[in-house]
Amino acid sequence: MENSIIECDHLNRFYENRYARVTAVHELCFSVNQGEFVAVVGRSGSGKSTLLNLIGGLDSPSSGSIRVLGKELGKMKSQELARHRRHAVGMIFQSFNLIPSRTALENVELALLFGGTPKGERRKLAASALDSMGLKDRMRHRPGELSGGEQQRVAIARALVNKPAILLADEPTGNLDSVTAEKILDLLAGLNRQGLTVLMVTHDADSVKKVSGRTLRLLDGRLVEDTRRSQA
Repeated sequence: MENSIIECDHLNRFYENRYARVTAVHELCFSVNQGEFVAVVGRSGSGKSTLLNLIGGLDSPSSGSIRVLGKELGKMKSQELARHRRHAVGMIFQSFNLIPSRTALENVELALLFGGTPKGERRKLAASALDSMGLKDRMRHRPGELSGGEQQRVAIARALVNKPAILLADEPTGNLDSVTAEKILDLLAGLNRQGLTVLMVTHDADSVKKVSGRTLRLLDGRLVEDTRRSQA
């Protein structure tokens, strides 16, 4: 499709040992257009996180095709995949994945360091990203001194500081109370309205309905439902 930013064509990922083969995603065929907010839902073990890891270049397909920004991830070498993870996609997780000994500012700066940003620019860009998340007064605090919602906003700032085209969110509200979770969803919706493509994995389909425009439902690694929210 002309505006497709992600294309999966008969995508499979299975894991084998001497006893069995376990299929995590099976024959997935779908595309995502630039600017969409897509919720990926399904029960535990349905393949949601595996799909996100494949799009993010953290895992490789067993067969089939996955293209992101026109590039075939299955054919990329390790250095190409590293560039993909630094610049094409940003990822946030349920557990925040912040370094406890580093301040919020330093955690965001690390993404810029790995992305090759010159030293003189890193602190300015990291501070701007945190400011945009409403954390101007919390930059010098370490993760243990921040609330869960603040930690997730630091993680979002870190994911976005290299200006990726796609944000991949794996259960980003799973460790948050309902009020804070709603604020994070509103934040992600606002980023999407600014043009960012968002794919969010969640087990809570109801909570994400109001912000996502489309839902992909997985069951046992298969895509069983692809629905778009009515604009009426």
